[in-house]
Amino acid sequence: MLVFGPDGREVPAQFDNGKVIFLARAPAVGFAVYDIRPPMGPADVTRMKATQSSLENDRYQIKLDEHGDVSSIFDKKVKRELLSAPIRLAISTDNPRQWPAWNMDLKTS
Repeated sequence: MLVFGPDGREVPAQFDNGKVIFLARAPAVGFAVYDIRPPMGPADVTRMKATQSSLENDRYQIKLDEHGDVSSIFDKKVKRELLSAPIRLAISTDNPRQWPAWNMDLKTS
């Protein structure tokens, strides 16, 4: 299946168990019509492989190390490693006085 926006261009979409997921753009006060159609020819499918420690598609190969950090992002098109060091997830504790959902105070007491 393919999704087309109001301008007639194809929109990237995911299909899973009868559900369609795509980014819709609509004016603030108005609506936009999107069209879902079957493909006219053979579907252009991106082959995705996933394991506990890697993700791979036609373009990228991503590897995770034993700590869960992203240790490698290899771009197959340009045949080049994109990381110079692993990407480490850092979790910070912050208790802002105002707007706790998004605010981070510079000083904590």
